[in-house]
Amino acid sequence: MLRPRRTTNNPRASAMAIIFALLATLVTFVPITAAGAATHADSLVPQQTRTDTPKVLDGTVTDAEQVGNRIVVVGTFTQIEQGGVTYDQPYVAAYFLDSGQLDTDFRPVVDREVAVAVSAPNGDAVYIGGKFTNVDGATRRKVAKLNADGSLDTTFSANAFSAVQSLAIGNGKLYVGGNFKVIKGQSRLHLAAVDATTGQVDSGFNLPLTGPIGRGGQVNVFSLDLTSDNNTLLAVHTALDVDGQRRVGAALIDVSGPTATLLPWRTRLYEDELPNTGGQVQVTDGALSPDDSFFVLVATGGDNPPTNDSAVKFFRSGGDNQQPDWVSRHFDSMYAVDISESAVYVGGHFQYQEAPGSTDPFPGDPDINYGAGQGLGPTVLGDEVVAREQLGALNIATGKSLNWDPGASGFHGVEAVTVIERGLLVGHDGSRIGGNEVGRHGILDFQNVGGADELDTFIDEPRAGRVYTETSPILFAGRATAPDGIDRVQIEVQDVDTKQWLRRDGTLGAYQNIVVNLTNNLGTTSDWNYTASLPGGDYRVRARAFDVDGDRDPVKASVRFTVQSAGDITPPDTVLENPPAGTVFTSNDVTFSGSASDDVGVAAVKIAFYDRDNLGYLRPDGSIGAYADYPTVLDSPGATGTGWSYSTTLPSGRWRVVVKAIDVNGNADPSDARRSYVIQPGNNPPAIAITSPANEISITDRSFTLTGTATDDFGVQKVRVMVRNEVDRTGPLPGGFIGPARFFDVPVSVQGDTSVTWTYTTPDLPAGRYRILARAVDTNLVENVWQEQASQYINLVVPGDAQPDTVLTSNPRTDQDIEQLRLDLAGTATDDNGVAAVKVVIYDWVAKRYLHADGVYRNSLVLLDTTVDNPGATSVNWSFGVDVAASRYEVYVYAQDSVGQYDPSVSGARCTCFVYPGDADPTTQMNTPTEGAVLPAGPIAVGGRIFDDNSVSRVQIFIRNRDTGQGPRQDGTIGNPQWVDGFLTNPGGSGSDFQYTSIALPAGRYTVQARAIDGRGHVDLVRARANIELE
Repeated sequence: MLRPRRTTNNPRASAMAIIFALLATLVTFVPITAAGAATHADSLVPQQTRTDTPKVLDGTVTDAEQVGNRIVVVGTFTQIEQGGVTYDQPYVAAYFLDSGQLDTDFRPVVDREVAVAVSAPNGDAVYIGGKFTNVDGATRRKVAKLNADGSLDTTFSANAFSAVQSLAIGNGKLYVGGNFKVIKGQSRLHLAAVDATTGQVDSGFNLPLTGPIGRGGQVNVFSLDLTSDNNTLLAVHTALDVDGQRRVGAALIDVSGPTATLLPWRTRLYEDELPNTGGQVQVTDGALSPDDSFFVLVATGGDNPPTNDSAVKFFRSGGDNQQPDWVSRHFDSMYAVDISESAVYVGGHFQYQEAPGSTDPFPGDPDINYGAGQGLGPTVLGDEVVAREQLGALNIATGKSLNWDPGASGFHGVEAVTVIERGLLVGHDGSRIGGNEVGRHGILDFQNVGGADELDTFIDEPRAGRVYTETSPILFAGRATAPDGIDRVQIEVQDVDTKQWLRRDGTLGAYQNIVVNLTNNLGTTSDWNYTASLPGGDYRVRARAFDVDGDRDPVKASVRFTVQSAGDITPPDTVLENPPAGTVFTSNDVTFSGSASDDVGVAAVKIAFYDRDNLGYLRPDGSIGAYADYPTVLDSPGATGTGWSYSTTLPSGRWRVVVKAIDVNGNADPSDARRSYVIQPGNNPPAIAITSPANEISITDRSFTLTGTATDDFGVQKVRVMVRNEVDRTGPLPGGFIGPARFFDVPVSVQGDTSVTWTYTTPDLPAGRYRILARAVDTNLVENVWQEQASQYINLVVPGDAQPDTVLTSNPRTDQDIEQLRLDLAGTATDDNGVAAVKVVIYDWVAKRYLHADGVYRNSLVLLDTTVDNPGATSVNWSFGVDVAASRYEVYVYAQDSVGQYDPSVSGARCTCFVYPGDADPTTQMNTPTEGAVLPAGPIAVGGRIFDDNSVSRVQIFIRNRDTGQGPRQDGTIGNPQWVDGFLTNPGGSGSDFQYTSIALPAGRYTVQARAIDGRGHVDLVRARANIELE
């Protein structure tokens, strides 16, 4: 029996040594069915949602709970519709499970968002938690109890003084988790128990959560769950310690007696991964299994297994150092989990899951980020993954994907999955769940489909999410049942992008269904099959059985799959160049620009605008809703490289801009370019300053204190700081850890004031050169962009020991003449006490990854050992050689002395190395102006042509007044001159005309230079030039 209970749903190196025990060797196969059997305990829920339930129209459904014969939904929504009638019913609503009818008498008035709901054990009441302060006109801060009819239970009061995120009920107590530190006037740090009838705080439950390591430096409890006997509480949280003992990510608490105690169960998985996750734990949900033997945690935070963007199964028994039974990598955010006897159901923003039989402990390289916007996508892993759109079901024994793919269309994603005896409740912020437009909530109901003795259609092949090549025949196969005999099975195959259909003659065009082959025509059961080949694209196949009486399966079975083009499997690449990320626009009129490239040709670049405040995309009619994109203007459509631009007017608010290139064969960039911006006319970003220590100071202390100021006309909400070692890019993290450097929050004097001071003291750090960066965020959440942040350097030195010096002698600063697929580097290093080692960093500029010692390129920076001829000597020679693929490489070399100090500078020890054997440099021909020309003062028009043996991508112009040293800059001003991009008529071609017109320049003697840049980054080192005079 599935028990009613509720958890809320919101939102390496050492870890790779984990022993993954008890991995199952077989994957249970569960066919996709259009009308499943009614034996619920061992069946997957149906894939189609009911269509008779109310439609939540806006916001997000963050939780759904069965309360007696009702389903209660909560979230950030304000309106709900049924039968053509729209009701204003913010944050909480209910409908009857059997009929699907909205309970129009269930109308509590709640003043702010509700995050979580949990039913009283007998179903006569429901508890809600969130950000609200008032219910039905009475003060109820963050937690309240509603009667079954929706009215406020006035006998229960347990006011908390910050948001409540999770609830669980048992033993006559309500367990409460969240961001609060005080509840009912008593100190309880983020976790409490109160009397379920009165709300009085339980004096025997006081286990404070301390050490903030959640996103934004927060402690929160995102999920609470009780075992069936109500004796053990699972708390999923973002603190270091529970009741003074280290329990990172999750804790089990004994609540069987009058005094709650922390159980010895502990995993070190999330703790050990802190240096690799920026010192943050980003668990979002957890759930116990129906038999209480195990639980599963899910997390967000970027594709970084075994913790982030992954589901992890743990057994509940045992003490310290518990290892996971399995890790299931999802490549994108996970927000929700619940468990039935047959599956682990998960929801989030993910688009892929691990395929049955895929590599353990998980497919792909753990150091490569396959997530959105990271260059590579999970599709590069082939049959190791299957496509799943924000909803999925995992095999309990293995963590691999089951053949269940209803799909959802959320913007942020699926934030709630709740197993009930009748099926699965789903909440998200989109419009479609399980193939139907049901709004923000849907129920996948066992009673929504017929029993085993009715018309059923099953698809066994293709497996959902499978990837084929267009040269491979595709087998469509499955089974059908009909008590009166099967007459036929029809399939429909559609390209979901072009909206064309597979026709009976094998072409794509207008709609046709296809009658497939039956192995037992007129029988009550029969296998069916059909074989076809398809061009590259994303497809959906639907199947429906018909019986001899003309009746048909009421619901089509459905599966999505992908066909990769055999002739063009390389997707295009998209770059969003301007404006910089984080720009605050003081006008609603904005322009975006960038570039796109493809090996065959770029057909289109599309741009979309996601409203981060209202959780939807900007649509052509000005509304916020389902995804919509717009074609940009291409400089050179069809070329292998082109610039693009788009100008529009955006409403004020916080926006995420998403740009995706599409090539001439229809392949889309799998990792779109995206940046976030703020449109806020009249609201300038805050000003931030570092007051101490002084810039470029050298100190011998291992720890130092930063102080500074921040001001803003609206008020300063917070200050964020990053301290980064300039050699290995590590730095201090929250909790005192050292790991990959990132920004984190530091205390300000008075939050919300227009002028604040801030301070931060580092833990002990290794000697080295550190960059200090500081940003401020105002009360409207406007943050300094990169160019506006405070920045300075500090040197931590060893007393009496000079820092080493490194020289790269084998290559110039820019080396375009490497004619072999190999880097051979050499140089010297010196130190007053002795050189212990010389390290090199090899960065593939095209792939955006670092070379590791095992020859694999990954996201993380690694210092590689070179060969040193006389380690320990005050002067040494060093060398390093490695075979590489054709690409552009950035090389940095650092000497390390005998006390561990690195050379703080790569001046003279770096190289941009172009490894493209046989690729000639581009050339530049400048036609205007000509040498010696005398022109009137004003703008200078520059024109000509550039050439390359492969492709040209850019031209740059440099103009300098020979008397004053001044000239045009990239920002359109006159000052210290810079190289400025010109316009190409044929980017991506082997030749292109170019033109450029400068800003108005005063009279004087000028030198005008032009240089071509090819598609691989080679620069014309000769340059074209002309000396002219303006008068």
